[in-house]
Amino acid sequence: MQEIHEATVKINEKDIFNFMATHSLTKRGDLISFLFGVTALLVLPFFAVLENWFAVVLLFGVGTGFVVATPAGMYMNARKQAKINPVFKKPITFRLDREGMAVHQYTGELQLEWKKILRVLENKTCFFFYVNGEQALILPKRAFEDKEGLDAFRNLVEESVDGRYQAYFLEGQEKPLWNTIRTILGKPKSSHKP
Repeated sequence: MQEIHEATVKINEKDIFNFMATHSLTKRGDLISFLFGVTALLVLPFFAVLENWFAVVLLFGVGTGFVVATPAGMYMNARKQAKINPVFKKPITFRLDREGMAVHQYTGELQLEWKKILRVLENKTCFFFYVNGEQALILPKRAFEDKEGLDAFRNLVEESVDGRYQAYFLEGQEKPLWNTIRTILGKPKSSHKP
């Protein structure tokens, strides 16, 4: 008998924002920009001590632009998407087995073999199934009734995508930010083993 996992969930603005932020921080250029913003905010006090107010204002603008304004803009975009995109207005059902996944939305059902999934990212609250370089199907973990169901689902996904699974920012994961940076730089620590 084939193992089948099914989960139904309505995607909300927090899930969409979670995808946007995770997707952004897994791209090398966006991560470097974020770290640049953090660095600008960290060195700002040194210029304040030197009373170099032009540098303070410049660093404050750069730092808040990369660290505060960019995520705020993402969240506003996520809110807009949740309100206007009809896909997010009704629950979505995900059905997974060893062959692939079926995603049932109000528009119909999409069948995907595992080889058609480019990669799967998992973070603390969601799974993201990438169907191309910029778009992913979002499956929030709250769709699972218990930890055992979530773990069985994760194991099926990890085995089925054959090395295209990556875990970021998970509880119990050693040094999640460092693992994320390593992965972006091309030295991934592939699986989640808390």
